[in-house]
Amino acid sequence: MTRPDEALNLYQSNFNCCQSILGAFGPYLGLEKSTALKLGAGFSGGMAFHGKTCGAVTGACLILGLSKGSDDPRNDLAEQLTYIDVKEFLKEFGEKFGSTRCGKLLNTDISTSEGYALAQETGLFKKLCPVFVEEAALILEKMLQPRQNPARSLEYFNTIASQWDTMRRNFFGTGLRDEAISRAGLTRGSVVVDLGAGSGFITEGLAGMPVRIIAIDQSPAMLEVMKIKFSGKESITYKPGSANKLPVESDSVDAVIANMYLHHVENPMKAIQEVYRILKPGGRFILADMNEHDHQFLIDEQFDIWKGFSHEKILSLMKNAGFPAPQISDLQETCCAGSNQTCDKASIIVFLAEARKGV
Repeated sequence: MTRPDEALNLYQSNFNCCQSILGAFGPYLGLEKSTALKLGAGFSGGMAFHGKTCGAVTGACLILGLSKGSDDPRNDLAEQLTYIDVKEFLKEFGEKFGSTRCGKLLNTDISTSEGYALAQETGLFKKLCPVFVEEAALILEKMLQPRQNPARSLEYFNTIASQWDTMRRNFFGTGLRDEAISRAGLTRGSVVVDLGAGSGFITEGLAGMPVRIIAIDQSPAMLEVMKIKFSGKESITYKPGSANKLPVESDSVDAVIANMYLHHVENPMKAIQEVYRILKPGGRFILADMNEHDHQFLIDEQFDIWKGFSHEKILSLMKNAGFPAPQISDLQETCCAGSNQTCDKASIIVFLAEARKGV
C-alpha cells in the first residue's frame, strides 16, 4: 500500500484528515504511528471544527517539518528549507482547490452548530474530505521524493541570500577564487562577467583590479546583497539573468568566470553555448565546479540540479559549444557540506576548466 493509499484508508477508518496524513507519513520519518495519530487528534474540521486550516494541510505541514526541520534553534538553514517546502505545498493545494481553509473547502460554516449539522446531513465529510486527504497525500508524496527542480533552486537562493557569505565560508575557501582569477588573463580595462555571482565571492577578488565587472545571477535577492556590499563601486554592473539567455551582447566581454555555477543549471550545454556567445574572439572562460559525486542530500536539501561533473563531460560540453581546446584539472581545493537530515558529509574535489574562444 502506498502512503497516499494508506492516508485514504485511515480516513475511511474514521480517523480525521490530519491523523490520516500523520499516520501514513509519520512512521516514514521516524514518528511512531500511535504518536502520530494522537498528535493529529485535535485538528479535525479545521481545528476542532472551527473551519480554519484543513487538517490534511496541517498534517502535511507537520510532516514537512519532520522532513526538513531541525531541533537546533541556531539552524536557520533548516528553518528556511522547511518554509520553502511548506509554501510550495500550500501553493499547490490552494491552486487545486481554491483554498486551504476547511470552511471554504466545504463551502459551509462548520464552526456553527447549524453549519456542522448541515455538513453531516449532506455527507460533506464523506464526499469531499477524502478528496482533500488524497490530494494532500499525493502532493506530499511527490515533495518527499528526490528531485531536480530549478524553480526550487531559485527560491532557495533568494531565501538564503543574506546568509550566503557565512554559509559559503564553510563550503570552499578563497584559494579557489585566486586561482580562477589568475587564469582569466585580465588586463587593464578588461570586461569580465562574474557568472552565477551569488553574493559576490568572485567579484570581491576582482573589485580592486582595473577591470569592469558584470555580475549576473538568477537570484535578485543575491544581487541586492551584492549592491549593498559593493556600494559605491562604479565598475560593477548588476544584471539578473537566466543561464539560457544571458543579458549580455554577443562578442562583448573579455572573460567569464563561473564558480560553482554549472551544477545549478538545468541545461549545461545551453549555458556554455551562451558563455561562448558573449565572449570576444580570444576571450577566456574559467569554470570551477565539483567533480562527479553521489551525495543525494545536495539535491534534496540544497537544491543542486546536478551531482557534479566528470572531466570528460565538461570537456565534451565545451568542445560542442565551440571552444577548440579546453583544458581541465583538479585543484587542491574541496567543496564541503553536511546534511541537515542525515550523517552524510561531502568533501568533493573541485576542478577548474579553462577555454578560449577561437579568433
